[in-house]
Amino acid sequence: MPCGTVSCLTGLSELRSCAGDWDDLWSRSVASSPTCRAEVLACWVERFASDGEFRALVVEDQGRLLAALPLVPKRLGPLLIAGDLPVNDWSQCGDLLLDEATDVDAVLRRLANGFEQLPWSLLWLDGARIESSRWSQLERVFQEAGLAVFSEPRFNVGLLETTTTLQDLEKSWSKNFRKDLRRSARRLSEQGQYELNLHTNIAQADVDSLFQRVLEVDQKTWKAQSGTAIEDSEGLAEYYRCQSRLLAEHGELVIALLEVEGQAIAYEFGWLAKSVYHSFKVGFDERFAKFAPGQFTMYLLIEKLLDRNLAETIDCIGPLSEATSRFRPGSYTVGRMLVANQNLRGRAVLASYKNLMPLVRRWRKRLAN
Repeated sequence: MPCGTVSCLTGLSELRSCAGDWDDLWSRSVASSPTCRAEVLACWVERFASDGEFRALVVEDQGRLLAALPLVPKRLGPLLIAGDLPVNDWSQCGDLLLDEATDVDAVLRRLANGFEQLPWSLLWLDGARIESSRWSQLERVFQEAGLAVFSEPRFNVGLLETTTTLQDLEKSWSKNFRKDLRRSARRLSEQGQYELNLHTNIAQADVDSLFQRVLEVDQKTWKAQSGTAIEDSEGLAEYYRCQSRLLAEHGELVIALLEVEGQAIAYEFGWLAKSVYHSFKVGFDERFAKFAPGQFTMYLLIEKLLDRNLAETIDCIGPLSEATSRFRPGSYTVGRMLVANQNLRGRAVLASYKNLMPLVRRWRKRLAN
C-alpha cells in the first residue's frame, strides 16, 4: 500500500494551487467541518495569521494527497515562535486530514519526517481532538520517530446524535427541561405566531442579506452590551461574510432564525457537511431572555433537522455549557498537543510546560478559592 512522500507547502499560493487535491483529501478524511476546505482555510489565514504566513506538511502519492497538517505561526514569547493549527475563538479551520484507507502508520511516519522542513522547533497545537484515533496515532508515531510529545485535555465539546426520533430524544431529557421548553413555547405564542426559519442550500445572492439579519440580532444580545458582538471586532463581520460565501458555494452554510410575527429574536449560524451539523454561533435578543430563546431555537432546530433528515450528529463546537448539557449530548475532548524536534530550545519549552503548568493551575485554583 502506498505511503507517499512528504513535502511542506509554503504560503497560500501553494495551498491554492492544490486546492482541489486538498479538498479531495478532506472529503476522504473523517474530519467533518467544511471550514477545513482549502479556500475557507485560506480566508482564515488572511484574516488571522501573522503576515498571512502559512505552512502545511503534506504526504502525497502519485498526485493524490494522503495526509495534511495545516500550520500557522504562534508567538509564545519575544524570542520563540511555534507552529499552531489555524484555530482561534472566532473560527476553527485546522485539523489533521488523513486518508485512513491507506497504511496510516506509514503515512504518519512520512509526516513526522517532514518536521525538519518546518521553520519552527516546536509545534503548539491547540484545538486537536487528542482522543480521536487519528490524533492518538499521530502522537504515537511522533514519539516513535524520536520527537518529544506532550498532550493534555482542555475541554469537552457536546456531540448530539440525531439518528433517532424527537420523541426518543425528549425521553432522555430531564422532566424540568421538557417543562421549560413547553413554557418557552407557550410564552412565545402569547407574543404572537413564532416560527423557526431554517435556511440551507443558501444561494450566493441570499448570503449577505441573511447574514445581515444575523448581525441585527447579534447587536441586541448581551455580547453587544459588553462590546463583544461580531461587529464590535474590527473586520470580523467581513470575515464571516467571506467564510459564509465560501461555504454556501458547496451548500454547507446554515442560518436559522427564530421569528415572532416576522421579527427575528434569535439565530443559529453554522454549517452542515458529511451529515454533521456544526452549531457555530448562537445569539438572541436580550429583551426576550425570559423566554430562553437560545435553548428553544436549538430544540426547534433539532426538530427541523430530524424532519428533513439533514444530519445524523450535531457538533456543538466550543466548551460544553450548562445550556447545551440539558440536551444530554455525548462529548469529545479538545486538547493541546506540544511536539518538539531535537532542538534544545523547543524541548526545554515543552518540558517546562509539562512540569510547571500543573503547579501553576493548582496555584490559580487556590487563589480562586
